[in-house]
Amino acid sequence: MGEFENYLLGRRISRIAGEARVGFNLPDIDAPPPPPPPPEPEPEPEPEPEGPSLEDLLAEARAQGYRDGLDDGAVKGREEARLLDEARIADLLARIGDSLARGEAEARDLADRHAQSIARAVLNTLDAALPLAASRLGADLIARTAQSLRPVLDDRPEARLLVCPDMAETIAARLPQWVVEPDPAMPPGDARIAWRGGAITLDLAARRRAIRAVMESLDLAEPEEAA
Repeated sequence: MGEFENYLLGRRISRIAGEARVGFNLPDIDAPPPPPPPPEPEPEPEPEPEGPSLEDLLAEARAQGYRDGLDDGAVKGREEARLLDEARIADLLARIGDSLARGEAEARDLADRHAQSIARAVLNTLDAALPLAASRLGADLIARTAQSLRPVLDDRPEARLLVCPDMAETIAARLPQWVVEPDPAMPPGDARIAWRGGAITLDLAARRRAIRAVMESLDLAEPEEAA
């Protein structure tokens, strides 16, 4: 094949290749590479924040000094108040202690001077209260005493409990195992347990005499009572 034929063949091949590229949108492998994209612009640096002005610094310093002064003043004030309170409390306790000491000494002197009068008044009150207590609590006292003596008198079936007529029914209800009999001679608060060959008496007058004996032994009885 001659040069002219080769030339025609090359042109045909180039045309066919060009048509193929157009029909199939193929890249041109013979085309030079595209230019590189332009570089992105560098971001502008952010402006540095401005520092506080001298006036701002002075104002902040004055405000901080004021706050520190308030805090120090509050702390010192609380400390002074605490010390003052402690001093007042200590003084108050000392005064209370002195008053108690004086009161105790005065009370002791008063008790020493009037011990006999106080004791006499207490014992006289007790002696005067016995009849009233006997009328109000006599039934209970008699029932308790008789109940405690029941085991001792088991071999005495004939034992009888003689009491004031006003208390007989109440005592009999509490002591069903006893023979309870009213005795007009018995004052309220007194009782007598009688059996063949013996008896026990619960005597209010005897209890009052015992109190009188205690008063006399302690030199607390009134002159006419001691006679």
